[in-house]
Amino acid sequence: MILFVIYTGLIAGSFNTNSSVFLAFPAFYLPPVVCLMYVMLQQRNGGFTELTILILIYTVLMYVSSLKYHRRLTETLKLRFENEKLADRLTHSNEKLLRLAEVDALTEVCNRRSMDGFLKKMWHEHYQQGEPLALLFIDIDFFKEFNDTYGHGEGDRSLVRVARTLQRHLRSETDCVARYGGEEFAVILPRTNPMEAMHVADRIHADVRALKIPHEGSSVSEYLTVSIGVSTIVPEIDDHASLIFETADRALYEAKRSGRNRIVSTSPE
Repeated sequence: MILFVIYTGLIAGSFNTNSSVFLAFPAFYLPPVVCLMYVMLQQRNGGFTELTILILIYTVLMYVSSLKYHRRLTETLKLRFENEKLADRLTHSNEKLLRLAEVDALTEVCNRRSMDGFLKKMWHEHYQQGEPLALLFIDIDFFKEFNDTYGHGEGDRSLVRVARTLQRHLRSETDCVARYGGEEFAVILPRTNPMEAMHVADRIHADVRALKIPHEGSSVSEYLTVSIGVSTIVPEIDDHASLIFETADRALYEAKRSGRNRIVSTSPE
């Protein structure tokens, strides 16, 4: 009987620890039970036969219970793995949606929404640190005429090439290129003084022309060109990032009014 009590505890342990791998349960459970029943049947004292029958019934019941437990556990684990996969897919989808919400679908640079947020953040940081922040506002010259001449498909391809040219002039991870809308782009240059900003603008202006994209509809060049407005400001008022954009836009307007295919730099009044 002492052996039976000890083995009952072992059965309970096997049920809790090994039934997740179903073959482990009968492998642990059946051999000792069979041996125990054999020993009991060899006893000549009364009552052992009846006890052996009870153990047999108990064994069958435990085996059936283990089947049910294993089935439930398997289904639970399967459901858990499926939920983890769904969670991973959802996380990936959310990251992709967030990226799409911040990136221009055609050129794959930042979109206007992303640029506005980044510009506000940079303005606040430069206000605190007292450092200059530069913004280049860029417009492709006579882009409507380009589309009319070559078609919108070729126009889209030219936008992509210009965007990639702008990206090549990013000096660090803190610089940002954005498509503001249509044929307009913006380049944000943190911690950049007026001379450095003009240097970047000069290189962009030259490299866009070096693409040698034919433009028969342009009145300033046989190739695609850009006009650039440059603004560099050390922020003196917090939460007023629109000021640098307004001055860059004013500089771009002056560049276009003066004949296009040129760079104009201005400062706030």
